[in-house]
Amino acid sequence: MTFLSTPFFLPRLPLLTFAGILACSPASSMAQVEAEDRAKSWTTTLRMIRARFPAVPQVPTDTLQSWLDRSPKREDLLLLDVRESQEYSVSHLRGARPAPSKDEALEILRGVPANRRIVLYCSVGYRSSELARFLMERGYRKVCNLEGSIFRWANEGRPVYRGEERVRVVHPYDSYWGRLLKKPLHPVDWTDTRAPRAPSE
Repeated sequence: MTFLSTPFFLPRLPLLTFAGILACSPASSMAQVEAEDRAKSWTTTLRMIRARFPAVPQVPTDTLQSWLDRSPKREDLLLLDVRESQEYSVSHLRGARPAPSKDEALEILRGVPANRRIVLYCSVGYRSSELARFLMERGYRKVCNLEGSIFRWANEGRPVYRGEERVRVVHPYDSYWGRLLKKPLHPVDWTDTRAPRAPSE
């Protein structure tokens, strides 16, 4: 059972894509509208995560990539994937360890120095920011969240893996938050099995 709350607390993000607009728009215009919609939704999501967890350092994807590309930094880096096991099994960042609960994270960190660099991620960054705050409160001094998490990482064409195999899919979490993940990255056979949310969620 996972401890981390899901990002359902966030209000519905504004959508620019209305059925009427899409029905009478050419494909290129539809793609542009969808891209603009995704960008606005990302801006709103990241702003809310930063407001909710102001003390948690947010590391950009390009910074993490540079750390992973430099072997001394990589050896000093511990990557924790805060998503549920079914999300992790679809794909994850190379070398990331699954830590979907506080207890599992603390077990991984047993004996790890408090000054070890720890980067956490989830789908968009809410669950991982929550765990980052928890670890910071317990004395870990170099904890940060991957801003935009695996969705942004994969959207930018950065590598994700299933075990040692590089793949081009990411678990979209659900049909609502999955809109922030580019459609070609959704698994072909994936269906949303999560319980429907109330309109206020």
